Amino acid sequence: MPSNKKSPTPVLAAGSPVPLYHQLYLQLKQQILAGELAHGARVPGEVELQQRHGVSRITCRRALAELAAEGLIERGRGRGSHVIYRLTSRPLQGSLSATLDNLVAFGRATQVELLAFGRELPEPALAQRFGLGEGKALAHALRVRRDEGVPFAWLESWTRPLGPRYNRAALAKGLRLELFRECGVTIARFDQTITAVAAPPQAADALLVRAGEPLLQIERASYDEQGRLIDLLRALYRPDRFHLTMSLGPDPADSFQEPPTV
Repeated sequence: MPSNKKSPTPVLAAGSPVPLYHQLYLQLKQQILAGELAHGARVPGEVELQQRHGVSRITCRRALAELAAEGLIERGRGRGSHVIYRLTSRPLQGSLSATLDNLVAFGRATQVELLAFGRELPEPALAQRFGLGEGKALAHALRVRRDEGVPFAWLESWTRPLGPRYNRAALAKGLRLELFRECGVTIARFDQTITAVAAPPQAADALLVRAGEPLLQIERASYDEQGRLIDLLRALYRPDRFHLTMSLGPDPADSFQEPPTV
């Protein structure tokens, strides 16, 4: 939840290789994404930004134009600029069954495009994670996921050979979790790691962002009932289009118990 305490205005670095207009754009964008400038809030105008940051009016105008082009603000003569971006969260519950169901529902509510698919030899470190012998291939796929036509996720996956049913045509039209089940695989556990990364060029192009911009990365390793790594998914998300919210409850094992008397 955003703090009510106002932070000091960040200083723009005149000597930075990043243009001043882009520095100002990034500052305002972060305020919008963090909820400091909420949906419907007035955005400081060109004159106010010029006085606040000590830059030219052209710099301020270009920064606001970038925000408008990205669909974060709306500008109007005589009305000023206002935030039109609305923060939404997609909750994932704590239990495995609930999470898997949630992922399936999430997949059905969005659209995915298969960009590439093939059988490829993984790097040695990745082959070791899968416990593969030398010369064993994995199914490698690249996809992009959209919400109402807007790209928000770049998906790269490596999957253990699951037989002929796990193919390009099936992956292009179906959900992977359902496809796993059709191939006779039950996901019994998955481990997730969440971090931030700089957008690589290929993912940046697909997500319509600049290369090097920060993205949310979720790496999900899925295991079957025998403990074998079945699938490794690395998903890069635009932070302005996707938020991950987890609801965590107390573990029964952590409940307080009065020590026995002796």
